Amino acid sequence: MPLVTKIPPPERRLCHKHGKPLSVSAWRNGHRTSGCWKCINEHCLSPASIERRAKKWDEGFIVCAIHPNRRCNKTVYLYNSKRRCASCNTRRADYSYRPGHVRAKDWSNPLEKQRNVRRAVKKMLERNKRSTNWHGNRLTPLEIFAKLTGMTQEQLNFPRR
Repeated sequence: MPLVTKIPPPERRLCHKHGKPLSVSAWRNGHRTSGCWKCINEHCLSPASIERRAKKWDEGFIVCAIHPNRRCNKTVYLYNSKRRCASCNTRRADYSYRPGHVRAKDWSNPLEKQRNVRRAVKKMLERNKRSTNWHGNRLTPLEIFAKLTGMTQEQLNFPRR
């Protein structure tokens, strides 16, 4: 039977530095004085920490946490401070691969974002070509009928587009 710890309400688990409530995950991990969203942003996403990690990544070989012979991905390391190689970015915690449609929605990866945008534009163009309202260089059925009969669209009493 797992040990269940009761988490106090947000008013009782406040950060000593900012006065904001600690996140539930920080409380479960044993943090009692810091771990609010401001602390996490200051630690992970401040420009100083991003520059520090960029300098560290440029100077040396930052290894992947799982594969000791591979270098970690720079973007993931800079902005999330996670040491993961390109292979680990597409895997779950149990090392099985995430499905392609889930990876395509991962907007933190710029390559996946670029592929997703290209794919969406390509699908949109194909849909427009197949639709009945898109005629491109082809004649509409009304124009074909007008050419066959020799009548103009005014004579047919159809409004012109």
